Amino acid sequence: MADGQGTAASTATEDKFCAPENKAFYDSAPYQPLDKEAREVRIVTLRPAQSNHEQLELRLKDKVPLASLDKGTIAVSYAAGDHAQTEVVRVSAGGKVLDFNAFGTLARALRAIRTLKYGAGATPDTECYVWADQICINQSDPTERAYQVNFMREIYRAVGTTIIYLGEDNQDGRGLAYVKTLYDYAHEEVKRVGGMNDEGQAKRVLDHVAEQVLDHVRNHDGAKDWWAASALFETPWWTRGWIFQEAIVSTNATVLHGSSTMPLSHFNVVIAAFPQALHSLMYEAADIIRGTAKATAGSVFGLVRGAFHMPRAESILTARREWHSRGCVPFDDVKSVLRHARACKTGDPRDRVYAFIGLADPAYNIQANYKIPAEEVFTNAAACIIKKEKSLEVVFDVMDDGEMSNLPSWVPDWTSPSRTQSPSRERFSASGGHPVQVEIAFPRASFESCGRVLRIQARWLDRLPEPERVVRVLNKGRSERDALADDLLAKISGGKTNDDMQLVSEAEMASFNERAQGSERMVEISGNFSCYRVAEGGYIACTESKAQPGDYLCVSLGASVPMLLRKEGEYFRFIGQAYVAELMRGEVMELWGRGLFPFQTVDLV
Repeated sequence: MADGQGTAASTATEDKFCAPENKAFYDSAPYQPLDKEAREVRIVTLRPAQSNHEQLELRLKDKVPLASLDKGTIAVSYAAGDHAQTEVVRVSAGGKVLDFNAFGTLARALRAIRTLKYGAGATPDTECYVWADQICINQSDPTERAYQVNFMREIYRAVGTTIIYLGEDNQDGRGLAYVKTLYDYAHEEVKRVGGMNDEGQAKRVLDHVAEQVLDHVRNHDGAKDWWAASALFETPWWTRGWIFQEAIVSTNATVLHGSSTMPLSHFNVVIAAFPQALHSLMYEAADIIRGTAKATAGSVFGLVRGAFHMPRAESILTARREWHSRGCVPFDDVKSVLRHARACKTGDPRDRVYAFIGLADPAYNIQANYKIPAEEVFTNAAACIIKKEKSLEVVFDVMDDGEMSNLPSWVPDWTSPSRTQSPSRERFSASGGHPVQVEIAFPRASFESCGRVLRIQARWLDRLPEPERVVRVLNKGRSERDALADDLLAKISGGKTNDDMQLVSEAEMASFNERAQGSERMVEISGNFSCYRVAEGGYIACTESKAQPGDYLCVSLGASVPMLLRKEGEYFRFIGQAYVAELMRGEVMELWGRGLFPFQTVDLV
């Protein structure tokens, strides 16, 4: 699915999908309605040409049942890019030949596929069938777009091949050729060691490939090969939201760069060997500075350059391997999939959800609907996740730096960048595993004016103190526990140690350290949160910097860690998560089970 940027394809004010201007094409009514029950799609026939420079000519075929797709059909996966960069293609539809403004990237992809399929001036024995979203979906109809999006996964699984178009190649295929070289090295080493049936064999294979990478980058020509290969991971395709699903579910995914092709799976070798090669080469950094190393500074920079781009590719390839190893069963945790959306780009913010729901268990019941605004899309998605999982874990994905200003406080903004590091909640169970009991309702007339209310069951525990009661310590110890306090000091003081810091006795420090440590995980957590506060009731809470005096500390059913809430009129707002050593493993629930800690209804907006 293309991720366009520019003018909306529809005149509906709520539809923000961006694509090249094609009003004359749509006004000509080129499309027949598709039967949703029959799971119909459209495909185009790509006609041959005498030269690669001839205009693209396509013949549109309507109402094709998905189950009847020819196994030779090709789906195109591409990064649409700027809507203003277009190429006019000729489309035969409904007895008319019409001009269509295609994304420039799509046109270049189709041109490369035409050459790949037919060859220059060749007379084809068979026709080339292609599914390309911008042309095969009526982009002027939000209802049809939503219907097609809801089974996008099945489209990419049904076609014979998905062509992943990385763009034009100005290095004569050098990048893909080097990836193939590394793949061949790995293949030969696998045969030599007798397979990859255990960790030892896998390590020997990766060691061998990593050494080959090092040998190449230590010489001038080899370094050029590596630079060409690393440039493949810098292409816009890896950054687009829709390609995540397309790459993962496709049965047969082939990379097309310029005129060169290669199975997507070959990239796994580069991804696996790269970290080890970089690690080994960094040991030579001092020798490089002295000029006594075999490698050059450019070689090191080339590998470091790859470090900025390969993690995104690694997440895609890892998810693809997991998907197919599970027998193409949808992921049962849509939250982790949506976290990937934060690192992607989409022309329409609603696609931060819709581009990924095809990978999720259908039981989540998140349906595409391009007739509602993005804020409502995100809210509906969060509500569906809470209801399906009977858990509030999705609420802890809320951050403050996204594009949406009108979201309820309990709804994640999947347009915001992900944290570089986020504390793991897997080991904690503050609610003792008790499922959430929620109601979600509109308390006022419109979504825009208020947002939805999430009604939960929570137990109030404490309130954060006034500023003078924030823990401030100046400690000169050397133990791990002292390091925890030192981290606290740096966060609170902004890295300064001056007279306004409170000096505490060794006994007081020992008491603080003992309580704050509480869990071996607290040191790790301290690196992600900004301060510790001794709450009014005596709890030591590790919180984010946005916490304020008067915020409520509570444990809710369905939550793995305590929450911070802020009173606003008759409602509360979710502020963030908190870590309290005495409350992380269901202690409150044990008291509740004995009738000591009753829960009450809390409305979040």
